Amino acid sequence: MKKQTVIGMALIAALGISGCGVTELNEEQNAQAAEYLAGAMLKYTTGYEKSLIYAVATPEPTVSTLSPEQTQAPSPTDKPGDNTMPGKSGDPASNEENNTVLSDLNDVLDIAKCKVAYKSMKECNSYKESENTSIGVFAEDGRKLIVVKFQIKNPSSKDVKIDLHKNDVTYQLVLPDGKVVTSQLTLLGNDMNYLSTTVKKGKKAEGIVVFEVSKKTSVSDAKLKVIGKNTTAEIAL
Repeated sequence: MKKQTVIGMALIAALGISGCGVTELNEEQNAQAAEYLAGAMLKYTTGYEKSLIYAVATPEPTVSTLSPEQTQAPSPTDKPGDNTMPGKSGDPASNEENNTVLSDLNDVLDIAKCKVAYKSMKECNSYKESENTSIGVFAEDGRKLIVVKFQIKNPSSKDVKIDLHKNDVTYQLVLPDGKVVTSQLTLLGNDMNYLSTTVKKGKKAEGIVVFEVSKKTSVSDAKLKVIGKNTTAEIAL
């Protein structure tokens, strides 16, 4: 019914446009009317889904610009290569990645009433705690040992028993080329990894850690890292 009504209206409009005393339309107005009527008829034709498309003016998108004075400057944490957090980056002794702090050797080893100090470093093919023992460490062919010695002093008025095995400390040799070597675990009685002894009041004891590297490796600018749970000490050898 709706379709018939539209067709009828279209016919009446077409007759009106063709004459009968009605105001005449020019050629452009006739074309527009015909186009409109054709669109209206097609719109209600069964199975016809398309309709005439009328051009609609769309506003051009506006681009927001900032003057040089309005340009936003990056925050301090946006700087390239800056991976630190406020409150921590200013502390050169902090290491956020592994949550360690560069500290004194005694803070890492935490031996009550005793003072530990780096004593010396030597390169050799073998090492024994004393000449009277058969227990020692021997380098493989083409390799050498790096023996680092520590002095443990008890300045208190009482004997102090120490057991470094409980401290969970790691010793690393950092070579000039950046390579890292972990200390060997030996059967030596003065090995710092397992050192368990009593230091008499006012006396000293000696501890060592042993590394093995290639004979061609230079250790002139090497560093020793003593790593605890939350602290790390670095010693230039």
